[in-house]
Amino acid sequence: MKRDIGNYEADFQWLNNEIEVEAFHDNYYYAETLSMSLDDLKEMINGKYLAWTFEEKEYSHVLYLDDAAKNFLKRLLEDKH
Repeated sequence: MKRDIGNYEADFQWLNNEIEVEAFHDNYYYAETLSMSLDDLKEMINGKYLAWTFEEKEYSHVLYLDDAAKNFLKRLLEDKH
């Protein structure tokens, strides 16, 4: 994962399970966990960006797949059909 644009410090980590997620959240004032469905992932494979804000609308976030990831996942989906 890389950060393309941002005005603040970020802490990206890959976590292995719910226990690690809870421990990660314990380090911060506000915690949020997002889940993606297969339909969500398909939207991203088709080039869409996922954008969201926190309730206070102070911070915005956008997640997308780079071209290599989109192409790889498209090939996987084609092989399944």
